[in-house]
Amino acid sequence: MPKSKKYVVIGMGTFGREIASVLKDQGADVVVVDNNKESINELKQEGFYHAVKLDATDLSALKRFITPEDTAIVAMGESFESNILIVANLKEIGVKRIYSRATKKVHTEILKSMNIVETLFPEQYAGRKIALEIMYDSVKFISEYGKGDYISEVSAPKRYWGKSIIDINVRKNYNLNVVALKEKLDDGSEEIYALGFENTPLKEAHTLILFGKEKDITGFAKQAE
Repeated sequence: MPKSKKYVVIGMGTFGREIASVLKDQGADVVVVDNNKESINELKQEGFYHAVKLDATDLSALKRFITPEDTAIVAMGESFESNILIVANLKEIGVKRIYSRATKKVHTEILKSMNIVETLFPEQYAGRKIALEIMYDSVKFISEYGKGDYISEVSAPKRYWGKSIIDINVRKNYNLNVVALKEKLDDGSEEIYALGFENTPLKEAHTLILFGKEKDITGFAKQAE
């Protein structure tokens, strides 16, 4: 993960706090924004040093805390109208990586028309899962399988292209099990190899399906950033 990458989480309800907390726990540079003074004071006490009280629908105020290179996460759910105004402000600033919460199907259609990178459904996806997928571009999917154990799809790191699973020794070096290997074919379809893939030289089109602890999966994902 590039050190210069910054995440701005707008809306500190339960969902926004969970995303912000996971990003902070992962060592990311996080700015949290909310219009509630009490919430901001609480967050500062919890270790969020860049906690800002402001109305994100105010373009001039928002410009002071976000740049076009940042990743913006609009996590508010109580007022979709405010989300739309904030997204419009982010686009005006030139932010290219925008994630916005939606609670209804019609919301997704509106956001799609605004060319949003991703629409977030907290009712369907846990904040922790979303935060990790946002943080690591190489993580295509992650889900908790059992208490503390995760299954995830991670792009084959460029540094390992040309090497096999056996060459890398993923189990020993990363404490992970490679369950299967997925390959994106030239026609856009995908092929999953559950057996006999261990000696296959990895390439850009490959995704590793991994099983293990979250910290080990994110450790491997960092190799692909």
